[in-house]
Amino acid sequence: MNHTPPPKTPRILVGLGNPGPEYAHTYHNIGSLFLDSLTETMVDSPRDWKDANSFSYLRTPHTFFVKPHVFMNEAGKAVSAALRYFSLSPRDLFVAHDDADIALGDFKISFGKSAGGHRGVQSIIDALDTSSFSRIRIGVRAPSSLFGIPLPRRRAGDLVLKKISTAHMRVFRDTFSTLMHTLYD
Repeated sequence: MNHTPPPKTPRILVGLGNPGPEYAHTYHNIGSLFLDSLTETMVDSPRDWKDANSFSYLRTPHTFFVKPHVFMNEAGKAVSAALRYFSLSPRDLFVAHDDADIALGDFKISFGKSAGGHRGVQSIIDALDTSSFSRIRIGVRAPSSLFGIPLPRRRAGDLVLKKISTAHMRVFRDTFSTLMHTLYD
């Protein structure tokens, strides 16, 4: 068994989301939106995405940015194909995705954890036959109270396919900036 720690900077960074304009600005696509934000900031020509069979990618000197062309629940097919395409191992992989158990504006980076109920992550674990990759879990859970008054908690399924509000998008932009500096400084 390989006990080498995972890299601190991604060699391959996958942003999970669903394809199609109807899903483009939903909470479930926050991984893909994070990738867009990173490439707009870090890459001279962020529109130079190349298409492979089941994913698009953008190559930089240190990281391959990857967006699957499949629905979230089938992400494992595209991630597995991308790792083969670039001759990388799961240990080189960082997967950015939404997490309804984390508060809006927060994030966690973890390695080797279970899917925690996220079907896209479970698809990747199943396809790779390992959980030995890094996850960038971006919080999408709305506040639990407003002015001290408790709000009802929404189920993850009720939230993730909703359009992101303008106010929440401002919070995500700040989160993306912090994440970028965490990964690349």
